[in-house]
Amino acid sequence: MKICGKVIKIKVKPNVSFILIENNGVKQIVVKNIKIDKINIGDVITCIVTRDNNNNGKFKTSYESFLLDSYKIESRNIRNYQLDVNKKNVEEYCKKKYEIRKYLNKLGYLEVAIPTLTNGETSSKAESFSTDYSRNDTKLFLRKTMDSFLRMYSCSGFDKIYSIGNCFRNGYLTSKNKPEFEMLSIFSNYLSQKKAMNIAVNIIKIITSKNNKIVYIDDADYKKKNTLEDTFYVISNYDNLTNSYSSVNDFNKTDEFKIKYKDITIVHGVSEISDYEEYNKKINEQGKKRSYGELQVLEDLISSGAPPCYNLGISIVRLLSLYNDAKIKDFDFLSFDRLGG
Repeated sequence: MKICGKVIKIKVKPNVSFILIENNGVKQIVVKNIKIDKINIGDVITCIVTRDNNNNGKFKTSYESFLLDSYKIESRNIRNYQLDVNKKNVEEYCKKKYEIRKYLNKLGYLEVAIPTLTNGETSSKAESFSTDYSRNDTKLFLRKTMDSFLRMYSCSGFDKIYSIGNCFRNGYLTSKNKPEFEMLSIFSNYLSQKKAMNIAVNIIKIITSKNNKIVYIDDADYKKKNTLEDTFYVISNYDNLTNSYSSVNDFNKTDEFKIKYKDITIVHGVSEISDYEEYNKKINEQGKKRSYGELQVLEDLISSGAPPCYNLGISIVRLLSLYNDAKIKDFDFLSFDRLGG
């Protein structure tokens, strides 16, 4: 009989060792006269065993006991990602997304599906993941953002929409950033900044389940603050920067806001550019990609007349991890670093 499972406990005695493993219930392997120094808690082991019908291991609980056959034992010193993640964290993450969906649906928002592959590469400075469509020799990219597709929806008469999905940026894996990450993106036509802020704050309340301290502040004043305090800062009145797609007012300030917690951005709200000349100028300033592809559809829609639209980008898992003093991957069932990142 071969048994494979994750090591959850090791008890070593002079001539015998007992290894508890998870394998459709907890099982014990009785190991005699074999050094097990290289086996650690969390390792996945595969071994040839026989059932200990005579209870030679003198195991007095209800768990099944097995004897190791000869010296045939393998240890794979790898992380078992599915078992290492805290199940309560994953369950909480899923429940929060369900509550957010209920809230948005109650407000009349539609959850829409958008493509993961695109042949139009956005002008973001982040590097893209690319692949080839072999049928017609076309180069495709994993989306770096959902905004372009959602803006196409909003320009086509969909006034209240949202999508929850993964985005991909071919960069470094750090404690704050992942090459593959999930975002909640909300697009609302004819929505004011004040109402957009209100939606974002309500979603924060859903995620944290508490009435937190909320402070509304200008960017210049925020920079003078002690940002490590336990407060959610709703920051607006930003100077116009090239890397922002936001519309700009008469005072050269962008119509956008960010909500930060512990000096980390968890919400970014942007008033999408509706004027075609302004939109085209911003794209060229950012460095228009050669692989513009289907993004030409969005440009054509805006040139035909686009409605004013507010865009909210919210990282649910980032807020959960910050609020619980945890790591992002603690809420990730299959973290990106399983690939050796």
